[in-house]
Amino acid sequence: MAGSRGPLPQTPGGAAARATESEDCRAHPSSRRAYPQRARAHGRRRDRRADHGHRGAGAGHIYPVQTTTLTGPAINGVVPTGTAEVNQCKLPKQFGTLTLKVQSVNLPDGTQLAVNYGGVSAGQGVNLGSFKLSGQSGTFSAKLGTMAGANDNIAVMQGAVIVLSNPTRWTASYNC
Repeated sequence: MAGSRGPLPQTPGGAAARATESEDCRAHPSSRRAYPQRARAHGRRRDRRADHGHRGAGAGHIYPVQTTTLTGPAINGVVPTGTAEVNQCKLPKQFGTLTLKVQSVNLPDGTQLAVNYGGVSAGQGVNLGSFKLSGQSGTFSAKLGTMAGANDNIAVMQGAVIVLSNPTRWTASYNC
């Protein structure tokens, strides 16, 4: 047959060696990448992501989990603190989930605090919802409507007063 390369080389080691073949990104003569007709000849779909072991977008190194610290002015001599985390592991299929935890908020139990996310400065973003304090602490979780960025602002507010906000940029804490 014209243009034929002859018989395809056999993979040494049988099935165990072929199992690691999809994880190897090098163009080894026995790989399906070097010989795409081999995949077709065996009835397998040729899919480059499968050939290279990639999981596609959202593979962890693209959309990290981001965290930031929250702080605010002292309330009756007690400085409130907290942390916020945006888990973006399910991007690009769905936006991230914001989870925040606050402590030492020297306000009465049952005080309603609103969570505001985004905007150029703290307090100018979208209201994501609210939560009530219990024992000077509280937690909140909500789905975001956009992809989170390192410069996004977050504010925990009582009415128009900012109780806590993030004074620093978000940092990538770990990959999915």
